[in-house]
Amino acid sequence: MRKILFFSSILFAGALQALATFNPKAPSMIQEGLFFSSSCPISLRAGYEGSFVFDRRMKMENVGDRRIDDFKMDSHLGLVVVNLWNRLDLFGGAGQTRVRSGWRVEFPPSFFSRIDLETHYGLTWSAGGNLICYEWKDLSASVGGRYEKGKSSLLWITSDGTPFAVAKENNVDWNEWQANLSLSYKIDFLVPYAGVKYSRAKTKVEAFDGVMTPIADNGGNVLSMESRKNWGMVLGCGISNSKYFQLNVEARLFDEEGGAVYGDFRF
Repeated sequence: MRKILFFSSILFAGALQALATFNPKAPSMIQEGLFFSSSCPISLRAGYEGSFVFDRRMKMENVGDRRIDDFKMDSHLGLVVVNLWNRLDLFGGAGQTRVRSGWRVEFPPSFFSRIDLETHYGLTWSAGGNLICYEWKDLSASVGGRYEKGKSSLLWITSDGTPFAVAKENNVDWNEWQANLSLSYKIDFLVPYAGVKYSRAKTKVEAFDGVMTPIADNGGNVLSMESRKNWGMVLGCGISNSKYFQLNVEARLFDEEGGAVYGDFRF
Protein backbone atom coordinates (compact mmCIF):
# COMPACT_ATOMS: atom_id res chain seq x y z
CA MET A 1 0.00 0.00 0.00
CA ARG A 2 2.82 2.40 0.89
CA LYS A 3 4.58 1.67 -2.41
CA ILE A 4 1.38 2.45 -4.30
CA LEU A 5 1.01 5.73 -2.42
CA PHE A 6 4.65 6.61 -3.05
CA PHE A 7 4.44 6.18 -6.84
CA SER A 8 1.05 7.88 -6.91
CA SER A 9 2.59 10.83 -5.09
CA ILE A 10 5.25 11.20 -7.79
CA LEU A 11 2.55 11.41 -10.45
CA PHE A 12 0.58 13.78 -8.28
CA ALA A 13 3.56 16.13 -7.91
CA GLY A 14 4.02 16.21 -11.65
CA ALA A 15 0.39 17.10 -12.24
CA LEU A 16 0.17 19.97 -9.81
CA GLN A 17 2.12 23.17 -9.48
CA ALA A 18 2.44 25.74 -6.36
CA LEU A 19 3.69 28.44 -3.56
CA ALA A 20 3.20 28.12 0.22
CA THR A 21 3.80 24.38 0.69
CA PHE A 22 1.75 23.79 3.87
CA ASN A 23 2.66 21.27 6.56
CA PRO A 24 3.44 17.71 5.35
CA LYS A 25 1.25 16.46 8.19
CA ALA A 26 -1.67 18.78 7.33
CA PRO A 27 -3.98 16.09 5.86
CA SER A 28 -3.99 14.20 9.18
CA MET A 29 -3.31 16.93 11.76
CA ILE A 30 -7.02 17.41 12.54
CA GLN A 31 -8.54 14.03 13.37
CA GLU A 32 -11.87 15.22 14.78
CA GLY A 33 -14.11 17.86 13.26
CA LEU A 34 -17.43 19.40 14.10
CA PHE A 35 -19.29 16.95 11.85
CA PHE A 36 -16.56 14.75 10.33
CA SER A 37 -14.86 12.21 12.62
CA SER A 38 -11.50 10.52 12.02
CA SER A 39 -13.30 7.49 10.56
CA CYS A 40 -14.87 9.52 7.72
CA PRO A 41 -13.11 8.82 4.39
CA ILE A 42 -14.00 12.30 3.13
CA SER A 43 -14.04 15.53 5.14
CA LEU A 44 -14.17 19.26 4.52
CA ARG A 45 -12.11 22.15 5.89
CA ALA A 46 -12.11 25.90 5.32
CA GLY A 47 -9.33 28.32 6.15
CA TYR A 48 -7.34 31.49 5.55
CA GLU A 49 -3.88 31.91 4.06
CA GLY A 50 -1.75 35.04 4.22
CA SER A 51 1.40 34.95 2.07
CA PHE A 52 4.06 37.68 2.19
CA VAL A 53 6.94 37.86 -0.30
CA PHE A 54 9.65 40.33 0.73
CA ASP A 55 12.00 39.59 -2.18
CA ARG A 56 11.05 37.29 -5.08
CA ARG A 57 14.25 36.91 -7.07
CA MET A 58 13.16 37.89 -10.59
CA LYS A 59 14.90 38.88 -13.82
CA MET A 60 13.88 40.45 -17.11
CA GLU A 61 12.73 37.77 -19.54
CA ASN A 62 14.93 37.39 -22.65
CA VAL A 63 17.44 40.01 -21.38
CA GLY A 64 20.27 37.77 -20.12
CA ASP A 65 20.46 37.81 -16.35
CA ARG A 66 19.37 41.45 -15.82
CA ARG A 67 17.90 41.43 -12.33
CA ILE A 68 14.71 43.00 -11.09
CA ASP A 69 15.95 44.97 -8.10
CA ASP A 70 12.84 44.70 -5.97
CA PHE A 71 9.76 42.49 -6.21
CA LYS A 72 7.32 42.20 -3.31
CA MET A 73 3.86 40.64 -3.03
CA ASP A 74 1.28 40.12 -0.30
CA SER A 75 -1.74 37.87 -0.75
CA HIS A 76 -4.81 37.07 1.32
CA LEU A 77 -6.84 34.02 0.29
CA GLY A 78 -9.77 32.02 1.56
CA LEU A 79 -9.33 28.28 0.93
CA VAL A 80 -11.65 25.27 0.85
CA VAL A 81 -9.99 21.88 1.41
CA VAL A 82 -11.40 18.45 0.56
CA ASN A 83 -9.63 15.73 2.55
CA LEU A 84 -9.53 12.06 1.51
CA TRP A 85 -8.69 9.30 4.03
CA ASN A 86 -6.72 11.74 6.20
CA ARG A 87 -3.89 11.43 3.64
CA LEU A 88 -4.71 13.71 0.74
CA ASP A 89 -5.74 17.38 0.70
CA LEU A 90 -7.14 18.94 -2.47
CA PHE A 91 -7.73 22.68 -2.18
CA GLY A 92 -8.90 25.68 -4.11
CA GLY A 93 -9.28 29.28 -3.14
CA ALA A 94 -9.54 32.90 -4.12
CA GLY A 95 -8.55 36.25 -2.69
CA GLN A 96 -6.55 39.38 -3.42
CA THR A 97 -2.90 40.20 -4.11
CA ARG A 98 -0.86 43.41 -4.26
CA VAL A 99 2.46 43.77 -6.13
CA ARG A 100 5.28 46.27 -5.54
CA SER A 101 8.36 46.29 -7.77
CA GLY A 102 11.31 48.35 -8.96
CA TRP A 103 13.96 47.88 -11.65
CA ARG A 104 16.51 49.69 -13.85
CA VAL A 105 15.98 50.29 -17.56
CA GLU A 106 18.92 50.75 -19.94
CA PHE A 107 17.55 52.72 -22.90
CA PRO A 108 19.22 54.06 -24.88
CA PRO A 109 22.43 52.02 -24.21
CA SER A 110 24.46 53.23 -21.21
CA PHE A 111 21.59 55.47 -20.06
CA PHE A 112 19.81 54.10 -17.00
CA SER A 113 16.47 55.07 -15.45
CA ARG A 114 14.64 53.67 -12.46
CA ILE A 115 11.06 52.37 -12.68
CA ASP A 116 8.94 51.77 -9.56
CA LEU A 117 5.31 50.67 -9.29
CA GLU A 118 2.60 49.53 -6.92
CA THR A 119 -0.73 47.89 -7.74
CA HIS A 120 -4.15 47.81 -6.19
CA TYR A 121 -5.23 44.55 -4.57
CA GLY A 122 -6.47 42.38 -7.45
CA LEU A 123 -8.22 39.04 -7.84
CA THR A 124 -6.12 35.91 -7.30
CA TRP A 125 -7.08 32.25 -7.50
CA SER A 126 -5.17 29.15 -6.48
CA ALA A 127 -5.51 25.34 -6.64
CA GLY A 128 -3.36 22.42 -5.58
CA GLY A 129 -2.90 19.56 -3.17
CA ASN A 130 -0.79 17.80 -0.56
CA LEU A 131 -0.34 14.02 -0.25
CA ILE A 132 1.21 12.09 2.66
CA CYS A 133 3.20 9.45 0.79
CA TYR A 134 4.99 7.83 3.76
CA GLU A 135 4.54 7.62 7.55
CA TRP A 136 6.70 5.97 10.18
CA LYS A 137 5.75 6.59 13.80
CA ASP A 138 5.77 10.41 14.18
CA LEU A 139 7.64 11.04 10.91
CA SER A 140 5.71 12.00 7.79
CA ALA A 141 6.83 12.64 4.21
CA SER A 142 4.62 14.39 1.68
CA VAL A 143 4.63 15.77 -1.84
CA GLY A 144 2.51 18.66 -2.99
CA GLY A 145 1.89 21.10 -5.74
CA ARG A 146 0.02 24.26 -6.53
CA TYR A 147 -0.78 26.78 -9.25
CA GLU A 148 -1.65 30.41 -8.58
CA LYS A 149 -2.62 33.22 -10.94
CA GLY A 150 -3.70 36.82 -10.51
CA LYS A 151 -4.11 40.24 -12.07
CA SER A 152 -3.85 43.60 -10.31
CA SER A 153 -4.44 47.06 -11.78
CA LEU A 154 -1.76 49.71 -11.33
CA LEU A 155 -2.11 52.17 -8.46
CA TRP A 156 0.92 54.23 -9.55
CA ILE A 157 4.14 54.00 -11.56
CA THR A 158 7.15 56.35 -11.64
CA SER A 159 10.27 56.86 -13.74
CA ASP A 160 13.19 58.26 -11.72
CA GLY A 161 10.65 59.40 -9.14
CA THR A 162 8.39 61.20 -11.65
CA PRO A 163 4.87 59.72 -11.77
CA PHE A 164 2.94 59.26 -14.99
CA ALA A 165 -0.72 58.57 -15.61
CA VAL A 166 -2.15 55.05 -15.57
CA ALA A 167 -5.45 53.76 -16.93
CA LYS A 168 -7.76 51.00 -15.71
CA GLU A 169 -6.44 48.62 -18.38
CA ASN A 170 -2.84 49.00 -17.14
CA ASN A 171 -2.36 45.75 -15.23
CA VAL A 172 0.30 43.52 -13.73
CA ASP A 173 -0.41 39.86 -14.59
CA TRP A 174 1.43 37.11 -12.78
CA ASN A 175 1.36 33.35 -12.33
CA GLU A 176 3.44 30.77 -10.50
CA TRP A 177 3.58 27.01 -10.22
CA GLN A 178 5.45 24.88 -7.74
CA ALA A 179 6.15 21.27 -6.68
CA ASN A 180 7.55 20.37 -3.27
CA LEU A 181 8.79 17.51 -1.09
CA SER A 182 8.72 17.88 2.71
CA LEU A 183 9.36 16.00 5.96
CA SER A 184 7.69 16.62 9.32
CA TYR A 185 8.01 15.21 12.83
CA LYS A 186 5.18 15.36 15.37
CA ILE A 187 6.16 16.44 18.89
CA ASP A 188 3.00 16.41 21.00
CA PHE A 189 0.87 19.27 19.59
CA LEU A 190 3.76 20.78 17.55
CA VAL A 191 4.67 19.60 14.03
CA PRO A 192 7.89 21.23 12.73
CA TYR A 193 8.87 20.53 9.12
CA ALA A 194 11.41 21.24 6.39
CA GLY A 195 11.31 20.76 2.65
CA VAL A 196 12.57 21.65 -0.80
CA LYS A 197 10.58 23.15 -3.64
CA TYR A 198 10.91 23.90 -7.33
CA SER A 199 8.91 26.83 -8.68
CA ARG A 200 8.57 29.00 -11.77
CA ALA A 201 7.10 32.50 -11.63
CA LYS A 202 6.27 34.93 -14.44
CA THR A 203 5.01 38.51 -14.34
CA LYS A 204 3.97 40.86 -17.14
CA VAL A 205 3.60 44.62 -16.78
CA GLU A 206 1.24 45.50 -19.62
CA ALA A 207 1.44 48.32 -22.18
CA PHE A 208 0.83 51.95 -21.27
CA ASP A 209 -0.95 53.76 -24.08
CA GLY A 210 0.38 57.23 -24.77
CA VAL A 211 3.30 56.95 -22.34
CA MET A 212 6.63 57.55 -24.06
CA THR A 213 8.88 56.63 -21.11
CA PRO A 214 10.26 53.10 -21.71
CA ILE A 215 9.91 50.50 -18.96
CA ALA A 216 12.01 47.84 -20.73
CA ASP A 217 15.47 47.71 -22.29
CA ASN A 218 13.98 47.47 -25.80
CA GLY A 219 12.42 50.90 -25.34
CA GLY A 220 8.90 49.48 -25.15
CA ASN A 221 6.04 49.90 -22.70
CA VAL A 222 5.66 46.20 -21.84
CA LEU A 223 7.97 44.29 -19.50
CA SER A 224 8.03 40.53 -18.90
CA MET A 225 9.75 39.06 -15.83
CA GLU A 226 10.56 35.51 -14.80
CA SER A 227 12.02 33.85 -11.72
CA ARG A 228 15.81 34.05 -11.52
CA LYS A 229 16.14 31.15 -9.08
CA ASN A 230 13.83 28.14 -9.09
CA TRP A 231 15.04 25.92 -6.25
CA GLY A 232 14.15 26.90 -2.71
CA MET A 233 13.87 25.69 0.87
CA VAL A 234 10.93 25.73 3.25
CA LEU A 235 10.94 25.74 7.07
CA GLY A 236 7.79 25.81 9.17
CA CYS A 237 5.82 24.59 12.14
CA GLY A 238 2.21 23.64 12.72
CA ILE A 239 0.18 23.45 15.91
CA SER A 240 -2.97 21.45 16.63
CA ASN A 241 -4.55 19.42 19.40
CA SER A 242 -6.02 17.12 16.68
CA LYS A 243 -9.49 18.63 17.11
CA TYR A 244 -11.28 21.17 14.93
CA PHE A 245 -8.44 23.60 14.16
CA GLN A 246 -4.81 23.85 13.01
CA LEU A 247 -2.43 26.80 12.61
CA ASN A 248 0.73 26.83 10.52
CA VAL A 249 3.58 29.33 9.95
CA GLU A 250 6.20 28.98 7.22
CA ALA A 251 9.35 30.65 5.88
CA ARG A 252 10.62 30.32 2.28
CA LEU A 253 14.30 30.81 1.41
CA PHE A 254 16.82 30.98 -1.47
CA ASP A 255 14.51 31.42 -4.49
CA GLU A 256 12.64 34.04 -2.48
CA GLU A 257 12.47 35.61 0.94
CA GLY A 258 8.93 35.16 2.12
CA GLY A 259 6.60 33.61 4.61
CA ALA A 260 3.04 32.48 5.11
CA VAL A 261 0.52 31.89 7.86
CA TYR A 262 -2.33 29.45 7.41
CA GLY A 263 -5.16 28.26 9.61
CA ASP A 264 -8.19 26.10 8.94
CA PHE A 265 -11.20 24.51 10.62
CA ARG A 266 -12.54 20.99 10.07
CA PHE A 267 -16.30 20.81 9.81
